[in-house]
Amino acid sequence: MLERRRRAGTVELILASFVASFLVACGQGPTTGPGEIHWDRQVCEHCQMVIGDRRYAVQLRMPGEKTTKAFDDLGCALLWLDEQGLLPEEDS
Repeated sequence: MLERRRRAGTVELILASFVASFLVACGQGPTTGPGEIHWDRQVCEHCQMVIGDRRYAVQLRMPGEKTTKAFDDLGCALLWLDEQGLLPEEDS
């Protein structure tokens, strides 16, 4: 009976380590989540102003891209999206 428990413990340990390594491998990869903003050094994609205020900064990641686009505020992000033709047309 004790030998059976030891084998069950070993199997559970192997299974737990497999699940843990799978979860680590499937974590945020290079195409998900926010990127790093280099405060007071990186410039806005739209207006070329230095991004310094963390309260207003915005990042966009286009589907399938590994990099993010950084903007100093939401207005610049929306203007950039409009210039790229990525916003839907407004109905009058």
